[in-house]
Amino acid sequence: MLLLHKDGVTLTEERIAILGSSSVSQRTELRIFRCKDGELQTIFALEKPKGSQVEEWDELESFPSNGLVPGVVIWGGLEYSRSELIVICYTGGYSYLPSGERVERKGNFKVGFRGFDATLVDLDFDGIPEIVVDFDKPVQEVLTLVEGTYVKVGAYPSDHLHSPEIAAAISAARKGRKASPSDHK
Repeated sequence: MLLLHKDGVTLTEERIAILGSSSVSQRTELRIFRCKDGELQTIFALEKPKGSQVEEWDELESFPSNGLVPGVVIWGGLEYSRSELIVICYTGGYSYLPSGERVERKGNFKVGFRGFDATLVDLDFDGIPEIVVDFDKPVQEVLTLVEGTYVKVGAYPSDHLHSPEIAAAISAARKGRKASPSDHK
């Protein structure tokens, strides 16, 4: 069980996330609850699909963003591996207009990424992790979080992952622009 607490910026109330077995389907599921009028209400649910490539969803962690983006991470795998990564993020709270004006909006939780052989790494040091796919290969695909969904930045050699070019490409992807060819050396 994880408590997704308010940080004064993003959430207006506390939520609780629980990873467990469904009494109806007997499959592993994630549920996120909020307390309203003294009762827990399900605001998000995700069930492990039948025929999944992984044996179990083994671990539930808070999304590692220092409270900037509330959410949870599910790790699934075979035996003791962490081969599947599922990221669920809150897409509401405050957003900023290009002028810098802060605007409050209602939000919800959604699956921002689901994949295999991926890890979370904050490549641009902004407090919100990027996803690096095939981390142990010479070239990795990099994705960044945009409005609660991870979008592709590009494929990069492993020795460029912490370069200024990657940070620029991530920034461009978040603004909806293509990164320049020089960023993909």
